[in-house]
Amino acid sequence: MVKLKGPLFSVGAHGTLGEVLSFQDGVAGPRAMIVPKHRDMYSTGQSRHRASFVSCVSLWNALSAASKAYYNGLAAKHCMTGYNWYLKGVLTGVSGGGGGGPSLHTGMFEGRMTAEDCDCKVYWNGSAWAYIDAGALNGGVGYYLSGGFKFGSGWRWVNVTIPVVATITAAYIACTSEDSQSSNTVRSKIIGDKEANAAVWTTLANYQGRRGTAAGGANNNLRTAAEVAWDSIGAWGLNSVYNSPDISSVIQEIVGQGGWASGNALALFWDDHEARGTQSDLILRNAFSYGGSPSKSPLLHVEYEYYA
Repeated sequence: MVKLKGPLFSVGAHGTLGEVLSFQDGVAGPRAMIVPKHRDMYSTGQSRHRASFVSCVSLWNALSAASKAYYNGLAAKHCMTGYNWYLKGVLTGVSGGGGGGPSLHTGMFEGRMTAEDCDCKVYWNGSAWAYIDAGALNGGVGYYLSGGFKFGSGWRWVNVTIPVVATITAAYIACTSEDSQSSNTVRSKIIGDKEANAAVWTTLANYQGRRGTAAGGANNNLRTAAEVAWDSIGAWGLNSVYNSPDISSVIQEIVGQGGWASGNALALFWDDHEARGTQSDLILRNAFSYGGSPSKSPLLHVEYEYYA
């Protein structure tokens, strides 16, 4: 590609012609030079270093805006950009050197509910939405009877120790079945309560305002855009444990927002408020909540990694 300023071979010519000729100002005046070529292949060490650098750039580009802001803050006192400080730390870690840069850490959070106000249940009674007070014996999804369907639950966990800069690598909810249920036409969704520090459940209006329009709320401002379908759920046996699909995207959206801090409370919805499942008696799944059994209440499992 030609990159020239001024007529070719004139005194005012500057730039590079087809990566062959370079026009420059020298001590003795303007000159045209043959662009030097690298005659040798990259050495093993050079190739390794180049691959490491390219990989580090990809890692940086994959970070969330909150993570990049975190590294910019750490780098400021060193008169560096967060980008350069991050790459320096990762590269020195790859090569086994020091340098005081960030290194990769992994972690895991796992916890159950700790109080009755950490769960609630909401359903459609045929004419209006109904709310079962915080401390419900179970949480579930599906169709029970004509006077109770579109079931869903709000679940909340406290002291969720996930760093603000974490990248979520795996996450799920482990539910303990409250009874035996064999129908496999149950469909549901898991959605996040997009609050940086989720409050307790209090009333139907409180739940609707957080879950959004699918449950009669005015808008969807307090729910995550990310959602995960848990469909065609197989048969459940009493007191057996069943894991949800991976919900990393939902957890990532919650912990990646402004205001999140390690130790905050986190809340999720598991429901079929949109009546996606089969509308027939006893097509549902029920799991123990805190009110039914604290030791069998839903377990939130999250794995993550971060640089620090």
